[in-house]
Amino acid sequence: MKAILIIMPVLLNIWIVLLQVDSVFPSLLAALVVGLYKGNRIGPDIKNIFNIGKVNYSLKNPVRIVELTSATLLSLSTDILSLVHFFKDGLSSDEFIFFSITLGYSVIFGFILFRFLFLFLYILQDHSKESL
Repeated sequence: MKAILIIMPVLLNIWIVLLQVDSVFPSLLAALVVGLYKGNRIGPDIKNIFNIGKVNYSLKNPVRIVELTSATLLSLSTDILSLVHFFKDGLSSDEFIFFSITLGYSVIFGFILFRFLFLFLYILQDHSKESL
């Protein structure tokens, strides 16, 4: 499961760059799939699906790092074409500011995705194996 959480957004980013897909729909579709998977595992309890309320987690846990990386890679997929454009054409001092802003809000959106969608995704897989 940990490998799938990293491979899915990496392949999505590669697909977006190769086909020059300039849309947010592939990223929304990937987030929808993750949400449907988590919702199917938990059931109809919205609080647990979206981690609403107080939750305890530590980024020292390697599983949380994988979930955070996956959420950040998924959030970068909305801006991957502009980031590739910056690297392809070279970064001038003016473009570096736009590059930093783009990267910054993608990382912030990645943290939001992690907190409300990806957090505790892997624990669900562990508990379902124990119940079998």
